[in-house]
Amino acid sequence: MARNIEIKARIASVEALAPKVAAIADQGPKESFYILSPTNSPETLREALSLAYGQAGRVLKRRTLYLVGRTRVHLDRVEGLGHFLELEVVLKDDEAAEAGTQVAQGLMAKLGVEAEQLVQGAYNDLLNRAARSGA
Repeated sequence: MARNIEIKARIASVEALAPKVAAIADQGPKESFYILSPTNSPETLREALSLAYGQAGRVLKRRTLYLVGRTRVHLDRVEGLGHFLELEVVLKDDEAAEAGTQVAQGLMAKLGVEAEQLVQGAYNDLLNRAARSGA
């Protein structure tokens, strides 16, 4: 089974960090597979899917992806939350998690991301916390 080491950090601005990430990126975009299902009634489709499967929340984001070695670097603009950096270090099958953590920490240092900027949880969890706290 594929494994990653993941970190998420708040950043001041995607625009400010993008040139730094682009400077260390060594690969082009990664191929992604998806299905488009055009609809004339997106709200009705969302409601039908929510009734069938439930809805944990809704996250609206714009993501830019860079590849740095074996690490996927995401620069995200998340509506209602702000700007974030995510690092996903892909581990080899027999590789210890600590090795991926070292890679992530090295990239954080290159990009000027401090430990105090790290956040835990999915964007949906962060949105729910913000809503509960009235932020």
